[in-house]
Amino acid sequence: MRIGRNIRDLDVPFKDEIEFSKKNNFDLIQLWYTKGKISMVYEDDSVKAIIDSKYCTILHGLFDVDDFEQYSNDFINTLIKLKHKEVILHPVIKSCEVTNDSKNRLYSNVLKLCNELDKYNITVYVENNHSNMKVFYELNEWKMFFDKAPKNVEFLLDVVHVMFCDDYSYMKQLVSIKRPKCLHIADTIKGMIGPKHLHIPIGTGIIDFEKIFNEIIPEYDDLIILEIKNLDKSIIESKAKILEIIDKSKHSH
Repeated sequence: MRIGRNIRDLDVPFKDEIEFSKKNNFDLIQLWYTKGKISMVYEDDSVKAIIDSKYCTILHGLFDVDDFEQYSNDFINTLIKLKHKEVILHPVIKSCEVTNDSKNRLYSNVLKLCNELDKYNITVYVENNHSNMKVFYELNEWKMFFDKAPKNVEFLLDVVHVMFCDDYSYMKQLVSIKRPKCLHIADTIKGMIGPKHLHIPIGTGIIDFEKIFNEIIPEYDDLIILEIKNLDKSIIESKAKILEIIDKSKHSH
């Protein structure tokens, strides 16, 4: 099992975030790629800074329905430069109304990009949205997507996206379609806070991680990324809590 963490928007040198990850035994750090740019890496040449760090990273590509035509080639080229063999793809519809047409365009764009990435043997973890997004959420749509997806496509389960407005029953049905090979982990509370949902430290919200790792995805042994943007102490403690829960779940099976 590997465990990573999300980069924080602290306006500090990239090397400082890397050093924190190394010191606390994280296996990798998640970086955000949005509209042709790697955000929160403040060096002039972000790709060079990442390569020079010699630390394992994974890109989280946030793609709106109309981003694919403009940014897909740059996204692929960036992954090639970084010599990455895995990537996260988070498809959304924010630039226009969610209709059957825009949903079909998004699914088509995602499949096209996944097929291109398959040519370079790059694994793609496709992330679920919460119900308010109305896309990459419905169970039947996920089933249709995975039926058409190439062999390099895996499922990324974002636990917060499920739990802040849904329940464990839906999560269980979701992972029965395809068992996740990557998890986004944080705690949350029910419902929206303003326009956003919360990613808070493990143990400070409503999520029962023991239930998840014992009953829904038992014996999980793949990639985990902590999406917690709080202080150092909260991140360190959250990592310890998750590892303890997973260790206990493995011994109970």
